[in-house]
Amino acid sequence: EPFEHQKMAFRNMNKLFTFPISGYKGSLLVLPTGGGKTFTSVNWICQNVVSRNIKVLWLAPSLYLLEQAEKTFKEELICTPNRDFVNMRIVSSSSSHCNSGSIKPSDDILICTTQLLDSNGNLAKTPFKKFIDSFRDNELFIVVDEAHHAPAYGCRNLLLELRNDIKNLYILGLTATPVHNDERISGWLWKIFNEGIEREGICYEADKTLLE
Repeated sequence: EPFEHQKMAFRNMNKLFTFPISGYKGSLLVLPTGGGKTFTSVNWICQNVVSRNIKVLWLAPSLYLLEQAEKTFKEELICTPNRDFVNMRIVSSSSSHCNSGSIKPSDDILICTTQLLDSNGNLAKTPFKKFIDSFRDNELFIVVDEAHHAPAYGCRNLLLELRNDIKNLYILGLTATPVHNDERISGWLWKIFNEGIEREGICYEADKTLLE
């Protein structure tokens, strides 16, 4: 059973991320460490995104966070409506995961390290590019874990390139700290995450007293 702050997050995500996906929206889900960012986002995505046959790209900066997302998806996909099967691929530099050359257009959920897809503005004709091209006129839902790092050059360029490539795109950022340490590029955070409910760029921010 979700906690009260997670139910409140579900309500706000339902308000902001309406379907079918139309145009571009980016917004942050701000929960403190231990607040269940992965469960909250994966549960909602399974019920509202995967159930509509919309592809999901999950970006994270570490192997630990990739595997946490994979584990949570495996638990939550069991209860996903309208789907008999889902193709999920984990891509990283680890030998225990797939490599970027194995990405296929048939993948439904692609969980990747951000660094592996960092193209410096040039995706070229990679398998990932073919994956994107296979549905570029349809819909894509992206999750950026540790989203306060999104203004960094590589991640920022990847997201901007995907925004140019995909006609209908939503980006959900997960973070406990919605600020970037480098003031010179911190403004990019609010260009990427441009829609909010509770305040600019933030769809939900947990009241810490709810977690005590």
